[in-house]
Amino acid sequence: MKIYHVCLESYNLEEMRHFYTQELDMELRTNTSNSFSVIAGSTEIMFKKAETLPFYHLCFRTSGQYFEHIFMNLDEQNRLVKNESGRKRMYWEGKQAYFTDPDGNILEMLERKYQWKDKEPIGWFDVCEIGMPVFNIKETQLFLSTHLIDVQNMDDDTFAFYGDSSGYLVLVKEGRHWYPTKKSSVIHATEISVSGKENIDFKLFDYPYIFKVRKEKIDK
Repeated sequence: MKIYHVCLESYNLEEMRHFYTQELDMELRTNTSNSFSVIAGSTEIMFKKAETLPFYHLCFRTSGQYFEHIFMNLDEQNRLVKNESGRKRMYWEGKQAYFTDPDGNILEMLERKYQWKDKEPIGWFDVCEIGMPVFNIKETQLFLSTHLIDVQNMDDDTFAFYGDSSGYLVLVKEGRHWYPTKKSSVIHATEISVSGKENIDFKLFDYPYIFKVRKEKIDK
């Protein structure tokens, strides 16, 4: 499930624009007084001005070399988040680190091998995870299975990865803490464009979650 586009809300819009373009070195795609968008590899991320402070989780993939570049930038700005052992640098199938942006969102970056056929980009590869708090995980999994492919088949009442190696929805029961912090997950407006079984747009139950699914062409 490739994640092509993510649209989120932001309270500190000016600070967020500076952070994503200057500290994370993402290319600015669009820019208005009420919104901006940046490019993280194959994923476009848009932030729209909000009157309240939202709270999200995103995870980015990149190479080992670029990981070190961003890690040093974030460490200098005191934005890295320590785990329960007090470490800023972790390992999960590759280098791993958590950090925050000016809105306080819990962000993650992973060192991964580039898995697509085109030339490996210099910088970010993509957004590979987006957090999605819900009230009932199993009910959500069942509904999403109509339109999206899931190879994880996780059975958990509070946490589940939904998707495949190209990208995941991180389904959590609302209120569950986002690792490695004690900050509780909350539901906020999210629009997401992903690859799936068919071309369809839908809203997830009564949540403020809007999906645009596009059937991906398979190379033969």
